[in-house]
Amino acid sequence: MISGSHVDLCSRCGTTAFYVQKDFDQRLGCAILALGAALALGVSWRFGGIWFVPVLLAFAAADLVLARRVPPVVICYQCDTEYRDVPDASSVRAYDPHIAERFAETKTVRRMNP
Repeated sequence: MISGSHVDLCSRCGTTAFYVQKDFDQRLGCAILALGAALALGVSWRFGGIWFVPVLLAFAAADLVLARRVPPVVICYQCDTEYRDVPDASSVRAYDPHIAERFAETKTVRRMNP
């Protein structure tokens, strides 16, 4: 449930544990990273090794611009429910593997029994 300007209780499972991340497909991010590395290698092979770092820096700058434009999404640790357009998503902490470990067994059982 969204209470005021933040998420305090999951509307699906009732837990109060959430994390925030960028609302961006990780597969697309990895593909962009691979493209940048391949392009940097190709440019350095064709025009000389001195161009490897500038091409990587250009991709890093483009990634920074893209990362600033992508909005955050708040996600429940237990049921993976996503909450978009939360006004104060910055009040939620980033993913913490120690907290996720508490919900790992429940999530595994839920995935095994659809």
